[in-house]
Amino acid sequence: MDTHHRVDPLTSSTAPLGQVLVVGATGALGRPVVKLLRERGVAVRALNRHPERAADLAALGAEVVAGDLTDAASLQRACTGAT
Repeated sequence: MDTHHRVDPLTSSTAPLGQVLVVGATGALGRPVVKLLRERGVAVRALNRHPERAADLAALGAEVVAGDLTDAASLQRACTGAT
């Protein structure tokens, strides 16, 4: 058995991904996740507190939305329609 074989969850499923919500999209982890998802053709909603800092993500085709983890209403709006 190949113990080094990794399954790519983005390509191993036959079910298409819907729009994926990435919280903290302009952060150290969020930004690379958004870029990887977009490179693979996944629709992304990029939630962050400062949308003006996400021009590069918008240029990749991500839907940039303003929101904050401490604001329940902004999270509910961001989650609507995302998978």
